[in-house]
Amino acid sequence: MAGYVEETFDVLKQAAQEPQKTRVCNTNLKLNHVATQILKDQIGRKIGEIRVNGNVQTIHDHTGKKLGEYRVNSNTTHDHIGKKIGTGNLLTSFL
Repeated sequence: MAGYVEETFDVLKQAAQEPQKTRVCNTNLKLNHVATQILKDQIGRKIGEIRVNGNVQTIHDHTGKKLGEYRVNSNTTHDHIGKKIGTGNLLTSFL
């Protein structure tokens, strides 16, 4: 995916530099945008992060290990192997 994105940006860059020679049509490029919320302790050390990708929020510890996920559509929280933990967003309870 990264190579495809870089190639697409190279084409767009070339089109901007040589508009008369290059024509770019709609490629319907969809990039997965993942929003990340960093969680820190009282003295500012990173203790984890929550990554939001669509309707799924995933919590990771400070090393990047997945601890669990919250599924917005079903309003349920699951552990790292997919076992249902409870109803509602309980992600920070994994820390």
